[in-house]
Amino acid sequence: LEGTATSLNSLIKKGELEILGSNSEEAIFHSNDIELTEAVILPDAPIEHMTPLSAQLHKRFGVNLLGIARQGHTITENIGRLSLSAGDVLLLHGRQDDIQECLHTIGCFPLAAREMKNTHKTSNSARIFIFIGALIITALGWLPPQIAFLGAVLGIIFFGNIKLKEIYGAIDMPLIVLIACYLPIGQALSDTGVTQLIGNGIASFSKDMPPILVLAFIMWISMLMSELLNNSATAVIMAPLSITIAQNLGVSVDAFLMAVAVGCSCSFMTPIAHPSHMLVMGPGQYKFTDYWRLGLPLEIVVLCIAVPAIYFIWPL
Repeated sequence: LEGTATSLNSLIKKGELEILGSNSEEAIFHSNDIELTEAVILPDAPIEHMTPLSAQLHKRFGVNLLGIARQGHTITENIGRLSLSAGDVLLLHGRQDDIQECLHTIGCFPLAAREMKNTHKTSNSARIFIFIGALIITALGWLPPQIAFLGAVLGIIFFGNIKLKEIYGAIDMPLIVLIACYLPIGQALSDTGVTQLIGNGIASFSKDMPPILVLAFIMWISMLMSELLNNSATAVIMAPLSITIAQNLGVSVDAFLMAVAVGCSCSFMTPIAHPSHMLVMGPGQYKFTDYWRLGLPLEIVVLCIAVPAIYFIWPL
């Protein structure tokens, strides 16, 4: 029960109830195999937009859903028909193994540190060695990256006994579709001359400016676009534009591409800029406006550090 001290005391007195101490609570909710777990719904999780009734957690996994918190506020109405959203915190009760299986299947992340059971035969060290091997092969130029890392994935599958269901579950299909949609847009901007037109305009406007200021401007634009678009989609659009600007200014293309890469990776002012921002929004009780208060100063710090570093490592 949750409520004010006055209302709870009144209910306890009239209903002839008894307040259970912490020892009794442990006996009811915890044992060697039973636990309470708080978990947050990840973005694009299978359970997102479902209701607890349609999810059937108890029937499928033997797990009880005791409560839901949204943006730090406990939902008191009937939760059975509530549409679940990314960032919602679920309070689950059940056997440890059942909860772990449930979280993995529905796409939730436990808030408290839990001992997760590793069902793969391959040790973590073996996976690390396979990945390092792919990096070395790529660095030495023996194979192109797409072939080397595909081989690493196949090696982990072959030696690790990973189920195909887990592989398909790890593929971020919305991101792949988003990039696939933006690739022709970026190509169209280049083929129709829009990229060249914008690049010439920016180069003409900034011809009397120091190139380092133009570099900072490109990084800042990449940051702003990543606040609303996916960072990969932003890179698809900004990369050819930065190349055109660098060529028109007669400076290093590598420096401008690095500015785009850093800018697309450092968007902190909105919760929709990255899935990790949405992940902490509910448990941290953050509001949409909380992100820019910290994100704006942080992006300024990134600009002040990254631009001189890029200018030093990749001279213009």
